[in-house]
Amino acid sequence: GMHGVQFQMRGSKPSPYIDVQLPEDNAGIREIFIGPRADVTDRELQLMLGALGFKGIALKRSEASYR
Repeated sequence: GMHGVQFQMRGSKPSPYIDVQLPEDNAGIREIFIGPRADVTDRELQLMLGALGFKGIALKRSEASYR
């Protein structure tokens, strides 16, 4: 099996995830695209990124659907 895989419930479905340690200095991340169905505000994401030490990352909303 896959090592390090954990699960959290999203509604009634288990959702797998892996914790990844990112390197310093924003880990090379310059922008984050947010999917059209994401139930999160830009402000919430900026607060989380700031708390994690990420700075100056642009947030963009994807208009494209998943189909």
